[in-house]
Amino acid sequence: MIVKKAKKRFVIAGLIFVLCIISYVSCKITSLAADYVFVPSARIISAPMKALNSILPISFFEIFLILLIPLFALYVTVSVKKTKEYTDREFWLSQGSMIALTASILLSLYLALYGLPCMRTPVIDVMYDGVKTSDTDMLYEMTLHIVQEANENRKLAGEFDFEDTARKITTAFKTATDKYDYLKGKPSRPKKSIFSIPLSNLSITGIYMPFTAEAHISTDNPDFVIPFTMAHEMAHSTFVAREDEANFFAYLICMETDDAQIEYSANFEAMIYCINALYKASPEKCAHVVQTMSEGVLEDLRINNEHIDSYEGTSSKIGEFVNDVHLKLSGQEGTESYNLVVQLLLKWYEQK
Repeated sequence: MIVKKAKKRFVIAGLIFVLCIISYVSCKITSLAADYVFVPSARIISAPMKALNSILPISFFEIFLILLIPLFALYVTVSVKKTKEYTDREFWLSQGSMIALTASILLSLYLALYGLPCMRTPVIDVMYDGVKTSDTDMLYEMTLHIVQEANENRKLAGEFDFEDTARKITTAFKTATDKYDYLKGKPSRPKKSIFSIPLSNLSITGIYMPFTAEAHISTDNPDFVIPFTMAHEMAHSTFVAREDEANFFAYLICMETDDAQIEYSANFEAMIYCINALYKASPEKCAHVVQTMSEGVLEDLRINNEHIDSYEGTSSKIGEFVNDVHLKLSGQEGTESYNLVVQLLLKWYEQK
């Protein structure tokens, strides 16, 4: 009986793995599979989870992580007791089949709720016909414009409040959705992560958890970084899965708020990406842009760099490595994907 159940679990797990492979290959062959099958289905599956987790400010996934240790201890205790009832072969078949089935279910959920939607047609193809811009003069002009906005918004920015900022960004999200169909869908409520310091150790400012459709935000960051992170993770929750695209829409969403503090956060993050790109294209023009930064913006750059440097070490390198591998497995260009936002910003600026 035990062996029969174990074999049945292996068969089910095998079928799920095969379906996962077929789904993945179909999206690799054509992004239309993601556009018209997996993105719409992910929206339907995640809708009740978003409705549920919007009720409470605490994270259901983080509660589960906290309970995981006692639950695992209970599972081990029960399993050890069952070893007396099973032969060695029956025990390992039973445990192996449970692991295989659990792994196949988790993989299928991840692919359905994030991995496959990530393979939808890129924003640059949908909004800008796939045409990229490599105009250094335009990059210089846009970077200078963003820095000037940052200087102004830095002077006007008020005090940061997490929940008030979350409400304003959620409202702005609705406005942005009317302008950009790619953002279609209800965003998840951003939540303070109780694991903010461990996330900082892993060089992570926020993380979207598709299993519970929750946007986790690390509060162990300078206040001027958090609003952009909120918008970024909320963009992920509407299946803008690529990092460059989530950054791009985070910028556009923040700029819809008419709130200087939130807009400054978007200016600040976009400014860093653009300056890095401009430095590679023209160090001279980059130096000129840096000279136009206000004392307040320069001070915030120093604060942000010191914060990042304070967590440099083995754990941060591990976090960056894991994130890089995850992005590559989901069809993106590793952590370089974050920097591709400059191309999208250039196309947006060009058509402004």
